[in-house]
Amino acid sequence: MGHLTGSNILVTGANGQLGTCIKDEIDNGNSENVWHFADRSMVDITDIDSIRKFVIDNNIKVIVNCAAYTNVDKAEEDYDTALEINYGGVCNLTDVCREFGIYLIHISTDYVFNGRSNRPYKTSSECDPIGSYGATKRLGECYALKYEKAIVIRTSWLYSEYGKNFYTTMINRIIERKETNVVCDQVGSPTYARDLAEFIIFLIEKQDEEDIEAHTGLYHFTNNGCCSWYDFAASIEQLRKSKGRNDFIKPCKTSEYPTKAERPQYSVLDKTDLYEFPYEPRHWLAALRHCMMNDNKIKEH
Repeated sequence: MGHLTGSNILVTGANGQLGTCIKDEIDNGNSENVWHFADRSMVDITDIDSIRKFVIDNNIKVIVNCAAYTNVDKAEEDYDTALEINYGGVCNLTDVCREFGIYLIHISTDYVFNGRSNRPYKTSSECDPIGSYGATKRLGECYALKYEKAIVIRTSWLYSEYGKNFYTTMINRIIERKETNVVCDQVGSPTYARDLAEFIIFLIEKQDEEDIEAHTGLYHFTNNGCCSWYDFAASIEQLRKSKGRNDFIKPCKTSEYPTKAERPQYSVLDKTDLYEFPYEPRHWLAALRHCMMNDNKIKEH
């Protein structure tokens, strides 16, 4: 079959940080495919007719779903909306992909696990989400995985220089020179959205279609290594190398920082299955340095 050269690719949720990073990588590369970046006004994943029309009108061959309800705390009081997007939307995308025989790449989360392990979670590990966000994402990935042409990628602690995420929040606090308490007893693997974007592009553009068919199913993708949220924040502060004080980030325990939704205490994902491609992500600290080099806000301050 060869590569999916000249194919039309749809990216949903294109205005989010992952969609934006995919667009950056495509704009800076030499893709032979035609990429369509759609926000909700162009493709509403909760409306199956909206998806179907876009697929037909643009002869789509692959859908990359970056659209999701990601407000973990708000999901506790707005479960129906989270369910409509994270489950209903994924059902619609999967059904349209099945109808037209096209590939689906869907992004899921470490929140499908309860975080009570002390060793990296495998793709085969038992899922037990502890909040509404994780529960709705689990329902969505289960439905997608019933489709033989679906690839589901779980990731964790996703950040970038775009939008509102842990990294951009910390940068703003550091620039404003505000002391910030960050939990030191939750451990995971920070994932630079640009690195996940590169992996998604690799799946579509660097493999033969036979390879894609052979590697459908469930995968974990994060940057290598692990740390606490405090370690991550302190590394951002130290790498910025601002003049004067570099100790605005302070450690605290989860019990000192209550949230509506419980967070997993441990969410490191085992990435052994990635070696099948073969593909190995870089260390989270190297990825963080790259992000900070790309961040115009740091350059301005």
